[in-house]
Amino acid sequence: MIRLLSLSLLLSIAVLLSAAWNGVAASNDRLAHRDSTALRSPAGDMDDVLQGRMAQSQFPVKLQVKGRSVCVRSGYSQVLPVYRESGTFYAMFRLEKGINWLNGLPRGSYFVNNRLIIIP
Repeated sequence: MIRLLSLSLLLSIAVLLSAAWNGVAASNDRLAHRDSTALRSPAGDMDDVLQGRMAQSQFPVKLQVKGRSVCVRSGYSQVLPVYRESGTFYAMFRLEKGINWLNGLPRGSYFVNNRLIIIP
């Protein structure tokens, strides 16, 4: 009798989990078809890079060039794509909340969030 109840309980849990999983999968399919930048993760900006469009950081940043370094102030943890002056992708930097420093960029001109910065 106890085994029958245990088996019945396990079967009902499996059915509930399966139904919940199918609901989550259907929900994700609906979200994937919705055209909204608000639902995109920061890593989703890499899709723009691969498709040839200049991507921006998901949240606003403040940039300040100091010598050969760039000071980036961000209110959120996010990724920051950097492009050469020609518009070709150069690098993707991971930012933490607060002040971040981008060091080691070679001399030249770069676009960061559609803003031209010049490294002397």
